[in-house]
Amino acid sequence: MSKKKILVVDDEAQISMLLQMRLQAEGYDVILAEDGQAGIAKMKSEKPDLVIMDVFMPNLNGYEAWDKKSQDPEIQKIPMIIMSAKCATKDCYDPYSIVEFMPKPFDIPRFLETVRRLLAPLQPPPAD
Repeated sequence: MSKKKILVVDDEAQISMLLQMRLQAEGYDVILAEDGQAGIAKMKSEKPDLVIMDVFMPNLNGYEAWDKKSQDPEIQKIPMIIMSAKCATKDCYDPYSIVEFMPKPFDIPRFLETVRRLLAPLQPPPAD
């Protein structure tokens, strides 16, 4: 089985590198992008299995990137975790129909569990 590929999009190099090291230690391939615009381009070129994206970035913030991704049939089904240090309540992301939101600083075990859950293959329903 091939490694799952995760795209981390964050303009803070320390956060990107922390996530990259932690995810690689879990056995994932990790790609980095520094803003939403680069993130959308890498979604199209790299076809990651999961995207982890910060909200507040230059050149296309996380919400704008979410909207672009949602409207593009080529990448719209890629699961995404949105994260932010400036916003930790449901009100910050609820209008965007974002399913997964992680406030920063985040709890690493909870973060990794969310990653595993989103990358787990769908299980067929049990036979009757």
